[in-house]
Amino acid sequence: MKTLDQDIDRNQKTPKETLKDWSVHKIRDIADVNVDNINAKRSNLDIIQYIDISSVEKGFIIEEKFIALKDAPVRAKRIVKDSDILISTVRPNLKHYVFIKEAKNNMIASTGFVVVRAIKIEPRYLYYFLTTQAYTNYLAQIAETHAGTYPSFKPDIILDTDILIPKEKEQKAITRILGSIDDKIDLNNKMNSTLESLAQSLFHCWFVRFDPFRDGEFEESKLGKIPKGWKVEKFTGLYAVGGGGTPKTSIEEYWGGDILWASGKDISQNEDLFLIKTNKNITKLGLERSSAKIYPRNTVVITARGTVGKTAILSKKIAISQTCYALYPKNDRCHFFLYLLVQKMIESLKKQSYGAIFDTITTRIFEEYQIIIPNENVLTRFIDLVEPIFNRVLYNQKQNEILIQLRTLLLPQLLSGKLRVNNPAQFGGN
Repeated sequence: MKTLDQDIDRNQKTPKETLKDWSVHKIRDIADVNVDNINAKRSNLDIIQYIDISSVEKGFIIEEKFIALKDAPVRAKRIVKDSDILISTVRPNLKHYVFIKEAKNNMIASTGFVVVRAIKIEPRYLYYFLTTQAYTNYLAQIAETHAGTYPSFKPDIILDTDILIPKEKEQKAITRILGSIDDKIDLNNKMNSTLESLAQSLFHCWFVRFDPFRDGEFEESKLGKIPKGWKVEKFTGLYAVGGGGTPKTSIEEYWGGDILWASGKDISQNEDLFLIKTNKNITKLGLERSSAKIYPRNTVVITARGTVGKTAILSKKIAISQTCYALYPKNDRCHFFLYLLVQKMIESLKKQSYGAIFDTITTRIFEEYQIIIPNENVLTRFIDLVEPIFNRVLYNQKQNEILIQLRTLLLPQLLSGKLRVNNPAQFGGN
């Protein structure tokens, strides 16, 4: 089995003379693991913020879960403090890890994590070392040798690891550079979450509560009273429901082209509003010999099988699999209005999905679904209001893609000493 040392030797080897001011230590000499555990019977906490493995991904907490301590699962044990590092011991290749900048006093992590607490090292420097691709690969290889149900590793694997450490000033300078990138990505994510919530609130205000139209006339419809001049129609009267397919894969050169192909997994695992990346690219030849179709930018996609109801907006021309539907206007009506409308429909679509093996949304559900349609003037005003919101979200997502690429390039170079910070004081290394 390949070792971490072999990975570092091959990918991060640096002439000794350039690292004469760096030193090698065992992590057990500069950090502790799983130091604090909660005793539910003696704790004064009523509500905890519980962090389980599904809550964390690639350095970010993607879902906040607040539960009563008395109802918490048995695995809710690890007390989390400022600057702690959480790394999932199960399937480390999935990158369920995060650095906790500011821990709430009720933050508790699952025992599925190893909680690493820095003692004699800059905490974020240690975090960046433990989350390099080389080290993740190393943990994954160790986990694969585990005899249990799932690939996993024991905390001692981390404690017994050798780490190359620069002087404190350079540690701080490196973490300032990488940390500023991570902080900007986090800020963009939070901004996008706020912007999407704002757009959904506006939709609810205009088309559910009818707040801007209260002083006008209303009339009866199949869905209750609606503003005069509006109408109720079937969803498929205004919006098309397109299917997808799988490109031919029998010839190897079909893959690797410049057209993205999205499966239901791509959409269900996408945490962002827009779908920018997928797991596969395909050539036009692969598309032409299959049932797959290319859908244009801003098409709304929704998963139709298994994990039903997950949605995204296409950021560019993308082909989709048969596990998804593409929803798009039959005329020039706004795709963003459609996206917000689908969000309102989600719970109803889930309740109507069915299947012997896994839940499925059928096209018949869309054909029978009744929706309220505003008049053209109101729709145009709403489009003008929300389109800049969605455009900003897409801009932030694209910026994050660039920042992630930059971080991926810099991280191994900085931590191996191949790229040195000439003046640490310029980067916060006082």
